[in-house]
Amino acid sequence: MNNYETIIKFITENPGSGLAELQRHTRISRSSLTSSLSRLAERGYLWRTRTGGRFIYFESRAVAIQHGATTGTVLNKPMKFGCTNELTALFNRCLAAARSAV
Repeated sequence: MNNYETIIKFITENPGSGLAELQRHTRISRSSLTSSLSRLAERGYLWRTRTGGRFIYFESRAVAIQHGATTGTVLNKPMKFGCTNELTALFNRCLAAARSAV
């Protein structure tokens, strides 16, 4: 299992985990973990929100809301491409990921 899969599996099983918990349980180096979490959040595979000065991570926005993350918090900056429509922003993220994979 690669780092991305390990991170996603842990967050799915432990929603609301932060960097310290992830590092302690996955044994991935802090720099690699920080980089991987940022990439996963930017690409829409994870949702993150800031609480108490630190990021916590969820597998999706719906799970974040179930665990008490407010909808007013910027979760994963969903309008990264300047869109006002979440579906268009999701399409643009998927398109960018597909183009970078080619």
